[in-house]
Parts: sequence; structure tokens; C-alpha cells
Amino acid sequence: MSEPGPFSPRGKTYDLEKTLRRVVRKYVPERRLVSSRPAIGWSKRPTIKLMGKWIETSPGEQNVIIINRLLDDERVPAYYLEYNVYHELLHDLFSIHRSQGRWIRHSAEFQAREKTCPVYARAREWEINELQSLTMAENAIR
Repeated sequence: MSEPGPFSPRGKTYDLEKTLRRVVRKYVPERRLVSSRPAIGWSKRPTIKLMGKWIETSPGEQNVIIINRLLDDERVPAYYLEYNVYHELLHDLFSIHRSQGRWIRHSAEFQAREKTCPVYARAREWEINELQSLTMAENAIR
């Protein structure tokens, strides 16, 4: 079996395309996200800070979600990956805007909606308690 390439949705542990479909079905009632589904794939390299990124493209082009390759690991629970994909999808509903000279990426409305995700509390708890050990292991490899 060949190695997944950069920006492939298929990883060693998780398939992001399947995760995206599951997240949309379970957590996102807005149908427009289903019909204008973004491209999704793993980052080229793992990083220790940013777990995901939403890239908004020009009108008519497919938006992009990049998930940190660090999360393609059997130690990462599926619900944590789902939470990260959900978080990135919310950027389609709550656009980045300027307020008082600053870019607002996570508005109060965004944060309130994020907390409605059924796995939010569990995912944040895992992030606080376990993610650091994963990033430390990645740092040790470098």
C-alpha cells in the first residue's frame, strides 16, 4: 500500500473524507455545507500548535480544510478529530471580519455554536489532558 500524499484525506489512521461526512451528518444541520463541501486533507507535516486551518477561496471555488497530520494517530480519539473538523466547518457559517481594527476569527456567535457540538466538552478535556504528550512526542522525534 502506498503512503498517503500531502493533502490527501486518507491517513494512516483516519480518513478525513469519512470524518467530514460523519461530522456534517451528525452535527451540521445547514444543508449548504453538504452541497458545497470543502476539500479536506492532512497537512504536509505535523506541527505542535495549529490543529486545523480553514482556507476560504474565491467565489465559485472549493474551500479547503487542512487538519494537522499530528492528529492522524491511533492515540487521538475519533471524537477529538470530529471536533476539529466541526470547528473548521464553522468558519463557513461565521466568516472572519474586522472589528475595531482587528480581525475576528472566532466571534462570540462562533464560540457559542462551537460549544453546542455534542463532543465539545470531552474533546476540550482530551486536548487539555492529552494533546501535550502527543506534541511532546512529536517534538522529540524532530
